[in-house]
Amino acid sequence: MTRTGLDEAERELIVMSVIASLGGADSQLSGHTTGSLVAGNTGDELLAAVLLSMPYNGFPRGLNAYATVNEAITQYTETNQ
Repeated sequence: MTRTGLDEAERELIVMSVIASLGGADSQLSGHTTGSLVAGNTGDELLAAVLLSMPYNGFPRGLNAYATVNEAITQYTETNQ
């Protein structure tokens, strides 16, 4: 996570997307969603990334990832208002 070439927000977005594609790693996906928000990505950007990857990852896995990311965004937003 400390390599040059990508900023923190880009790195977190990529890590979150890869975890979403794995499936079955909801707690890690939630944690990296929060990390992505802290790094400067918006909730809309994170949900768009999940939606973009859905046809490649499969819709059941994508829908689960979308729900997990959406819940993490909601919790983060409620906590940090």
